[in-house]
Formats: sequence, structure tokens, C-alpha cells
Amino acid sequence: MEPSKEYLRRKLSEYYDKHSVLAPPRIDQREFGAGSDKKIDFRHLAFRDENTMNTYIRTSVPLYISYSAGYYEFPDKRPMARKNWQSADLIFDLDADEYETSCDHDASMVCDICMSRVTEEAVRLVEDFLIPDFGFSKGEIISVFSGNRGYHLHIRREDAQQLSQQGRKELLDYLSSRGLEPNALGFRMEGHLRGPSTAEKGWGGKIARHLSKLIAGGDAKELAKKAGVGLPSAKRIIANKHEVINGLEQGHWDKVNVRRDSWERAFKHVAASLSVKVDQGVTMDVSRLIRLPTSIHGGTGFVACYIRNLGKFDPLKDPIVLGTSVERVKGLKDMDVRLGDETIEFRAGKEMDLPEYAAYYGCAKGLCVVE
Repeated sequence: MEPSKEYLRRKLSEYYDKHSVLAPPRIDQREFGAGSDKKIDFRHLAFRDENTMNTYIRTSVPLYISYSAGYYEFPDKRPMARKNWQSADLIFDLDADEYETSCDHDASMVCDICMSRVTEEAVRLVEDFLIPDFGFSKGEIISVFSGNRGYHLHIRREDAQQLSQQGRKELLDYLSSRGLEPNALGFRMEGHLRGPSTAEKGWGGKIARHLSKLIAGGDAKELAKKAGVGLPSAKRIIANKHEVINGLEQGHWDKVNVRRDSWERAFKHVAASLSVKVDQGVTMDVSRLIRLPTSIHGGTGFVACYIRNLGKFDPLKDPIVLGTSVERVKGLKDMDVRLGDETIEFRAGKEMDLPEYAAYYGCAKGLCVVE
């Protein structure tokens, strides 16, 4: 019986002998880190070009390899201050464990439910915030599957790369709706209650449109729950939904007898529901090391791949790159896992023949050992 870590490294060695990892832009200004016991056992590595990077990967065969968001004059110097930081890519990291779902598996695993949720959030981040609110074009947003539980969105536009940590924090505050106040977005009395219209850009328009959609649904209990208003107010709104929706389109928020504080409560409640959760540390850390695209994630055997269309990406199928040669394994835990087009049924004590990619995944996740 081959020890799992030795098996994983052997399979990665076989893969890297036949496949090259793509270098990130300006590779000679990047810091790299690698690890097998941990995701980063050591850092302060530097490579002058793609060939030297791939030589290192093929020789050392790390289970994990990462590179810096930051660009440096001397990327291999230490301590960090000696590297002479120049700028850093703007990166957003979305991970499945950030979101509440109905999944009942342990935190190390993923399934269609939690991966569908994180995919949905990544799409929302791009389509509802990065493009319309932050002004990035679709071509400037580089989407990468992390290789395990989520996505990394990279932006390499020069003005974004020059953002300070404070500037990045302000972007995160916007995404999370932190500090968002109704008055700042147009709530005021002008004989009647004025507020943002459904046609406005930014948070005001998002909230007005979402409220309009909830009201159009015609369900008072659903409106009360998702907008945070009392059920009597919700019933009045639904009873007059056409007038209320027409009012929201014009920025008139008092087409029905509902108190201003109820509307403001709904405003904040909806804002919280529309906010996007990302790993704030990744975005703010201008020296962060992040998974190297086109390398293999040692904890799954999946490739950290570039994605053309987030909405059509299948994170349990599309990043499978290891082969289909048969491996004999013995199960350690009871777990059903979809990989590709089939569901693998791991069972404690049961021997089975699995395709290489499934055997690797099972060994990496502690679900089986290779016989």
C-alpha cells in the first residue's frame, strides 16, 4: 500500500513531465511560494522566466505552488521590505465555505450545492459590481478556478494595480454595503418621500430594482421576510403593488401608507442580502500569494484553470486533467462524490477500481488509499 502523499507526488510528477505551467505576466517581478505539508512551506522564490519556473516544478514537485499579487524590484529578497514593492494585481477570492447552504458534508469537501452557490456569487460579483459599478470591462477580469473550493478574480489594469490597501478596503466596504446609509443615496422628504429610482446606478438602483422584483412577486410573507418589514406593511404594499412599483421607477417611495423607517429598514435589509462576500484579506494584502493558474491543486488533483464563462463552468468536471488509467484503492470513509459525469461511492473498507483522477481526489481528501 503506497503512502498517500508519495502517491500524490508521483502522479503530479507524471503530469508535470508532460505539461507545462503557464507563467504569469512579468514573472521576473513576482515572488513564488510552494509547499507539500502546507500550502506554503516556504516563499521568497523567484524565476526569471517560464522555463526556469517549470524546471523547478518538475524537480521539486510541490503539491501547491503560488505566486504573488505584488510586483517587486527584487522578488527573492528578504525580509519583505527589501523586495521594493512596485504594485499589485487586484484580486478577489470567493470560497464555498463563506456561504450558507444546505450541504451536510464536512468543510474539506465540496458538492454541487455549495459550488453552485459560490459560482453564482462569482457571477454576481462580475456582472453586478465589477463591470457596472467599478467600471472594469469583461476582458479586464481574469477568472480562475482555485483548484478546490472557489474562484480567484484577477484584475491587472494599471490603475487597479496602484490601489493602496486603503483603496482596496474601500472597494470591499462597497461590496459588503458596509456603512451604507439611505440618506446618502437620496432618501429625503420633498413633500413626499424621495429615494433612488430603479434606473439609477450603484447601490440605490440595485436596492430599488430588487424591492420592485420582490413586490411584483405578490407574496406578502416573502416580502416581509426578504425586505425586513412588518407583515401588515408588506400586505399594504402588495395590495397596492402596481402603484408602488410605478413609484419606485420614478423614485417616489410613498405611494402607499408605509412609514419612512420601514422603507429605510427594507433598504438596509435588501442591501445586506445583495452584498457579496469575498476573502477580504486576499484583496487587501498587496503581498498575497495566490494559486498559480494552470498548476495542479495538490489537495484535489484539479487544475487551477482559466475560465472563459463563469456561468457555464462545472467545477467538478471541467478542471479534471489527470488520466483515466485504473487504480486499485481501498475506501477509508463513506462518501458519495460527483466527479465528472459519474458519482463515486467511497465506502470504508471496500476495495474498488477507480480512474486515476478519482483515485487521486480520494487519496487527497482522505477518502481512500491506493492498494
